[in-house]
Amino acid sequence: MNLVSDPWIPVTAADGLPTIISLLNVFTKGALYPDLSVKPYERVALMRLFTCIAHAALDGPNNFEEWENSVKLLAEKVPSYLSKWKDYFELYHPSTPFLQIAGLNPKSPRNPVSKMDFDIANGNSTTFFDNESISDDVRKIPDDELALLLLTYQCYSLGGGLGVTEWNGTATKQVGNMDAPCSDDSMIHCFIGGGNLLDTIVLNLPVRDDLNKHYSGFDYGKPVWEMYPTSPDPDSPEAENASRTYMGRLVSLSRWIKLIPGEYEMLFGEGFKYPKFPDFPREITSSVRRVKQGKKEEKSFLMPYSPEKALWRDLQSVIIVKDDYQEGGPLCLRRLRGDKDFDLIIDGFARYQQKFLDASEGIYHIPGRMLTDRGREYYEKGIDFAEKRDWRLKGAVKQYYKILNVQADLSGKASGIFWTLLESQKDLLFTIAGSTGNRTVVEGLEKEWHDIVFKTAINAYQMCCENHSARALQAFAIGWRVLTGFEIKDKEDHNVSID
Repeated sequence: MNLVSDPWIPVTAADGLPTIISLLNVFTKGALYPDLSVKPYERVALMRLFTCIAHAALDGPNNFEEWENSVKLLAEKVPSYLSKWKDYFELYHPSTPFLQIAGLNPKSPRNPVSKMDFDIANGNSTTFFDNESISDDVRKIPDDELALLLLTYQCYSLGGGLGVTEWNGTATKQVGNMDAPCSDDSMIHCFIGGGNLLDTIVLNLPVRDDLNKHYSGFDYGKPVWEMYPTSPDPDSPEAENASRTYMGRLVSLSRWIKLIPGEYEMLFGEGFKYPKFPDFPREITSSVRRVKQGKKEEKSFLMPYSPEKALWRDLQSVIIVKDDYQEGGPLCLRRLRGDKDFDLIIDGFARYQQKFLDASEGIYHIPGRMLTDRGREYYEKGIDFAEKRDWRLKGAVKQYYKILNVQADLSGKASGIFWTLLESQKDLLFTIAGSTGNRTVVEGLEKEWHDIVFKTAINAYQMCCENHSARALQAFAIGWRVLTGFEIKDKEDHNVSID
């Protein structure tokens, strides 16, 4: 199977139905497909591959003027570029298999290729009701799916225990292995969404002027297939290019892997080590926030994804462009001009130590004015108000069950209900953030938001705390005061806004 010409990339067709296309068709017919049809972490891996190919085929773009012609030039230049390097995109090539080490030898038993699937129950990961994954038979994964698994695993593989292999006399370790570049600290990855797949690729294609600033002091590099490592030496020019340059890291070799054709098994172990932020510039799709730690100096950290916190609750910290390229939101935001609205795709991959927990994708229509300090301030105020009400809600639920002397804590459940219900109203926050500056209008919208938050907290409280007995009613009333600051007689007064 050759990834250049054979279909393997899941997309959504114009009629809304899913299909798969080849790598070549992504660039020559990408305008016909609205979007990818993949999991969040697969989107990240594919977008990195597309970005790398686009840069290499264009030998740029160097600046904004060149970038504006990218859509037309990609369709012209990518076919000849991929034709030149097509052997490196052959999944089972005898000497240059795609993202694999042909000379890899076993030092431990083979592993099923399903080890690369984060949704399959094996090793440290658990997926309930996945009967196929726990059977004695090796899971049979078609080559088109296997190609995507391999690409994604090289980007997201978690450290810890791996198989043991040997390459040219160098054996890998079973434990203590490092993470792949995209999974560090459960970082989120962000993209601007375009009208079709090709537009999305171009909108997220950075120019050299920005990359030179973002990777100041580090080399631009080449795609890994243009300088493919021929030895395990970590100090070789090929290994340095793969792990310590912008282009080399886009499609990584974080694991040494060799697929066994037709047997759905593989050899795999730790590959080249990829330095992390802040020792290496952050990934261009990540976001970085500075936070004070007590009386100590501020510390920069990658914005993470947590299953307990919906992605939209941190947008004010993502939609920001700073002079320091190692802070603020993703590099693609620098592509935006004026105050035009845009779609932002945020992909999250949550982990706990060396275990995959969850993945999520959010697509948000962002008002252009939210890129301004005032727009973000409006949005952040709305989130802060909701978080304070959430804090009071959890306190109210805890107080309710304490009064009843019941060993149960439904405060987390109440909080989850609160944010789930509130998410359906979040467009009002975007309206506030995109307001033109008329303070009277903004204050009216803010009051509307406060009322919605208040009512939502009441609904969540009532769903978790019943009041059908005298004792339960007493506990309900005490919790009510914690939640609202009012006596129970004000229970029906939903028109008041709480500050």
